[in-house]
Amino acid sequence: MTRLSIDIPNELHHFLKVHTAHKNDTIMNFVREAIYHKIAQEKVLNAESIKILEESAKGLNINKYSAYKEMYKKLNLI
Repeated sequence: MTRLSIDIPNELHHFLKVHTAHKNDTIMNFVREAIYHKIAQEKVLNAESIKILEESAKGLNINKYSAYKEMYKKLNLI
């Protein structure tokens, strides 16, 4: 296990202490659960991503390139 140190306002620290004590939990467990929740939340696809994946599965809006350099130019990557 490793240690994590963060600077937070006194009010937030007080809130965390009161909140976790009320739930009979620890600040460490509260923060750990918040981190896991945030990571899981970011794994959920948004509406735009779902639409693009559905279009791709149907073969819609798929661009074809003869070489990766052509694709890079089209995407303004080079």
